[in-house]
Amino acid sequence: MSEPNNAFEKYEDIEIKPTSDLFIGIFLSNPNNEWILVHLLNAVLLDGGWSPVVEAKVLNPISLQDYSVERRVVLDVRVRDGWNRFYNIEVQTNDHTAFEPRILLGWAKTYSGQAARGSQYGELNPVFAIVITEFAIFMKSDKLHLQFSAREIDENIVFSDHLQIHVLRLAPVLQGASDKLNQVSPKLAYWICFLIFGRESGETMAQLAAQNPIIGEAFAQPEIQEAMRQFTAYKADPVSRNLEERRRMFDFYERLAINDSWKAGQVEGRVKGRVEGRVEGRVEGQSERQITDARRMKAKGYQLSDIAEITELPIEEIERL
Repeated sequence: MSEPNNAFEKYEDIEIKPTSDLFIGIFLSNPNNEWILVHLLNAVLLDGGWSPVVEAKVLNPISLQDYSVERRVVLDVRVRDGWNRFYNIEVQTNDHTAFEPRILLGWAKTYSGQAARGSQYGELNPVFAIVITEFAIFMKSDKLHLQFSAREIDENIVFSDHLQIHVLRLAPVLQGASDKLNQVSPKLAYWICFLIFGRESGETMAQLAAQNPIIGEAFAQPEIQEAMRQFTAYKADPVSRNLEERRRMFDFYERLAINDSWKAGQVEGRVKGRVEGRVEGRVEGQSERQITDARRMKAKGYQLSDIAEITELPIEEIERL
């Protein structure tokens, strides 16, 4: 893992994208946005040959006021439609080795969560995992929209339609292949355009629309225009920006701790003197970085408890900085 000189140099001027899972969670949880949620679900369902929904309710609403960085709230959005089908909607911007098991576990929790004591198996309903990914995955496929289900391998016999996993691969378009937008239905292409190009300026947007008319069409749709309006307000809101920055700082230090633990395990069997020298240098460097970050966080007005949580320095030491 490459490391910046200090975390603030990396995150001070953060860019918030439409694929922020915090934004997506808050945006889809807003009861006034049910019509937009229905449009998004139908864009995925109809592109996959499923019947559309006419109503949808978020079961775990996420709000800016209630969100806590330190509690590590899961930001997957769980939805039930008018047919009693369930959905797990999540955004994954970074790859990790446990991606597939995580998606399956989320699906399994939602599916098993339907089974109350005394209920009948016949009362269980399909669960759709809808996963939006920015990183490169399933590279053997050329498709933007991949569907997975439980089928017999040789004869393609459906075991059950209750397991449905839809992966929206943004990476090919992010890498410049905007022509692949023509693979999917216009409604789904519009949402992919919002997720990818919603961060761009008006001038850049005009250039992109000249290259592929579907991009211009996307941002003329009322659902996408409303999504853009709310995204623009979200990324300009000081409270939102503060939460996004703190969350990235928290994630940075968490990844750093994991990386350091892994490295410690790698050097465990080496010669003691060599190990001690490397560890001492590592600890000294990390301590200096923590102090530097704490000073800058303190200057920006962060609460001492937040600084201590993120940098792992004692509050007494932070007070002396």
